Amino acid sequence: MKACLLVSLCLLLAGTYPALAQSPAQDAAREGAHALPAALDALFPPASPMPVFLLAMHKMNTPLAAMSADLMERDAEGVQADLAAFKSAYAEAQALVPEWKDRFPQAPVDELEAALKAANPVAALPAFEKIGKVCHDCHVPYMVPVQQKYHWPSFKGIALQDPVSKEELDFIRLMQYLNMSFSAVEADLSQGQVDNARRQWQAFVARFQTLKESCEACHDSPRTYFVDAGVEATLDSMTQALAAATIDPAAVGQLGQTVGTRSCQGCHLVHMPAAYSLLAAH
Repeated sequence: MKACLLVSLCLLLAGTYPALAQSPAQDAAREGAHALPAALDALFPPASPMPVFLLAMHKMNTPLAAMSADLMERDAEGVQADLAAFKSAYAEAQALVPEWKDRFPQAPVDELEAALKAANPVAALPAFEKIGKVCHDCHVPYMVPVQQKYHWPSFKGIALQDPVSKEELDFIRLMQYLNMSFSAVEADLSQGQVDNARRQWQAFVARFQTLKESCEACHDSPRTYFVDAGVEATLDSMTQALAAATIDPAAVGQLGQTVGTRSCQGCHLVHMPAAYSLLAAH
C-alpha cells in the first residue's frame, strides 16, 4: 500500500498522469503561442552568474518531493517542515517573474496545506495532483523554450577550418560540406566515377574529424556517441570497401546507411531543434 502511494505521488509530481496528457497548455505549446517574458533574461547567464530561475525550480521541487517521502514514513513533523519550505520557495519563485504570477496560483497550495492536516496520504493525493498540474501546465509550454534560449550555446559562434580547402568557415558551412562529400560518394559511384567517389569519401572522413573536434566548443567531456569509436569503425569499414578492386555497391550503401543513422540522424535529432530555435530567434 505504501509503495503504491509513493509511486502515485511521484507520478503526480512529475506531471505524467494520463489525465494530463491532453491539456490546453500542450495545445498552446504546439501552436507556438507562448513567448518568454523579458524578466527571465536577468535570471540566467550571462546577465546573472547563476541560473537563478532554474535554482528556484529545484528549491521548490526538493521539499515537495520530500513531502511525499515523509508522508509514507508517517513523519508528521517532517511533512510540516517540508510544507513550510515549499510554500516559501513557491512564493519566491512567483516573485521572480511578474509576467508569470498567474502561473503560481495560491489555491492549490492552500488545498495541499489543508489536506496535510489530516495526516492521511490518501486524502492528500488529490491536493498533490493539483500542485503537479500547476507545474505541468507551465512546463509544457515554457520549459523547452527556456532550455533552448538560456542553456544551449549558439552554433553560429563556432569557428573552424575546413581540412580540405583550408578555408575558415562556420559550423553551418562545415555541415553543408559534410553533406556534399557524403552524398557525392553515392552519386559518383552510380556514374562510374570511382576515383571521384574515393576522393569525396576521404574529404568526408577528414571533415568528420573536424566535426568531432568541434564538439569541444560546447562539451567539456568526451563524446561517447555520434562520433564515437563505433562510428569511427564504420568509417574505417567504408574506407576499406571503397578501396577494394571491385566495389560492392550494396555493401557501400549499407555502411553509408549505418553512418547516416548512427551518427548524422542521431546527432540531428538531439541538436537541431535547439539549433533551429536559436537561428529563428536571431
